Amino acid sequence: MIQFPDYTCLPTPHVLYRPHKKGNRDFFDNLALSKQEKQELRDQIQLIQITHQIDSQTTNIPVGNIVKQILVLEIHLNQQEFTTSLLEKLDERLGLYTVFILKFPLGKEELLIHYKEAFGQEKDGRHFKIVRCFRTQEDCQIQFEGNDLDQVYEMLIKETGKDQLQSKLGGNLKESVELAEQLEKLEKQAQRLKKQMYAEKSMRKQIEIKRDYQATLKEIEALKKQN
Repeated sequence: MIQFPDYTCLPTPHVLYRPHKKGNRDFFDNLALSKQEKQELRDQIQLIQITHQIDSQTTNIPVGNIVKQILVLEIHLNQQEFTTSLLEKLDERLGLYTVFILKFPLGKEELLIHYKEAFGQEKDGRHFKIVRCFRTQEDCQIQFEGNDLDQVYEMLIKETGKDQLQSKLGGNLKESVELAEQLEKLEKQAQRLKKQMYAEKSMRKQIEIKRDYQATLKEIEALKKQN
C-alpha cells in the first residue's frame, strides 16, 4: 500500500474525471487530447481524483524556487495494462507538480512520477517536457525530507526511481536521470547487437558485431561503476 501523511489528505477528493461526469468535455479540451486518446482514456481509466495536497500550508515546509505545491492524483484503472502516454499527456499539460497513485483491478497499486523540465513559456498547451517516467510497486509510507518543496519533489523522484537512478553522483538528480537514460539506451543497443550476432551467418560480420557488442558491455559496466 502507498500512503502519504494524513495531514496532506484533502477532506474530500477532488474529482477531475469520471465517465459521464459533467465537465469532462472541458477536461478533454484542456488536455488537447486526440479522438483516439479520449477513447483510450474512457476505456482504461474509471476515475482521476486529487487526494493529497503538499504545500507550505499542509506541511510547514517552505515553497521552493520552482515547486510551490505538489498534488497527489489517484488514477483508478479498468484493466491491468494501460497507455502510459496518457499520463504523460496529462502531466505535461496540467502545469502542476504531481505524483500519481495507480490503482489497478484486484487491489495492486503503483507509485508513478515523471522527471520533467518546465518550459519557459507554454508550448502548444504543454507546460513541461517529460524526460523520464519512474514507477514502483513497493509498499511505501511517504515521509517528507527536504528544506523546501523543491527538495521534497526531488526526494519523491529518487524514492520512486531508486532502482534505476545512480546514487553516487553527489545527489545530483539531473545527472542521475541522464545516466539512467544512457544506460537504458546502451542496454537496448547491447540486446540488439546480441540478436544480430546470433542471426548473422557470415563469420566475418559476426566477429565485427561481437566486437561492438563487447565494447557496449564494457561501456555499460563503466557507467554502472558510478553507482
